[in-house]
Amino acid sequence: EVQAESFRWQADLAARLGKPLILHVRDGDGSDAASSLARDLILEAGHRQGILHCFSGHAGLLEAGLGLGWFVSFAGNLSYKNAHALHAAARALPQERLLLETDSPFLSPQPERGKPNRPAYVRHTAAALAALRGEPLE
Repeated sequence: EVQAESFRWQADLAARLGKPLILHVRDGDGSDAASSLARDLILEAGHRQGILHCFSGHAGLLEAGLGLGWFVSFAGNLSYKNAHALHAAARALPQERLLLETDSPFLSPQPERGKPNRPAYVRHTAAALAALRGEPLE
């Protein structure tokens, strides 16, 4: 509840200042409670500027963010072979809403997994995204 109230305060502040909301939502193992709450809160706020930073693949959060006009940013975990929800989201996402990031020093992409992430590795995430979407890397 403390996080929800903090979010409401930040969403109100962002709206008053004309600034975007940036959400990094990670669920615990086997749970989608954080993503479901984030979905509900962004819909409640109705803020039309935002980024789902380091998006984790939750379909309901994706639908809510896209409905509000938000961008969706993928990190190195997009390149993981078992990241099926991320793969589906990346394939379906309109190109004009798509962002790539490192989330450095975390979530290093294949083939750098297990090492601290760094900005130069975003090329691997871009290659994974292009392959998933059936598009040339360029």
